[in-house]
Amino acid sequence: MSEVLYGDGIATKTDELINGGGQQLWLFSAFCRADAFQRWFASKGNAFPDKRLIVRWQLGDLATGASDLESYSIACKNGWRFYINQHLHAKAFLIGDEALIGSANLTRRGFASEPPEANRELMVEVNLNPVLEEWFDDILQESREMDDGLFASIQSDLEKITLEDLREIKKIAYSSETMQLLAERTKCSLFTKD
Repeated sequence: MSEVLYGDGIATKTDELINGGGQQLWLFSAFCRADAFQRWFASKGNAFPDKRLIVRWQLGDLATGASDLESYSIACKNGWRFYINQHLHAKAFLIGDEALIGSANLTRRGFASEPPEANRELMVEVNLNPVLEEWFDDILQESREMDDGLFASIQSDLEKITLEDLREIKKIAYSSETMQLLAERTKCSLFTKD
């Protein structure tokens, strides 16, 4: 069974699923802003023993404000594991045995109800199934779990960006040190113990 969600329906269904609890609360979003993560997920996930946030966090995303460093701090304070996947573009939220899949990033504009405060987003609620389990596992295997060393390196790279760099956003790239840290993979899986 699936349900199509848009406008207020996205946040309403998200709250409903979170209130229902479950084993996993996993959020996959290219962009993530601290204000949206805190409001809709961070402190609400206490009923879920396995909470993870997987974001793209390309340096240009952070430099332009599409994502922010504060989301990592909020995740840590609320007991979430935090991952980076430089190739992530999908928006998929695994909440218990249900998944919301669609266009909404984990940002205020992605989860607000109507323009002009919100983008026009569309999500579909589907039951967790073997195909989705495999996709979630594949993305996790490609991702790098954040640690203090990687965070410090990313923060340092971000501080070095100049106004001229922002004019040529496509040329913004992490340092070789950060790229080496990002290349390290954590062996873990959503559906097995890690």
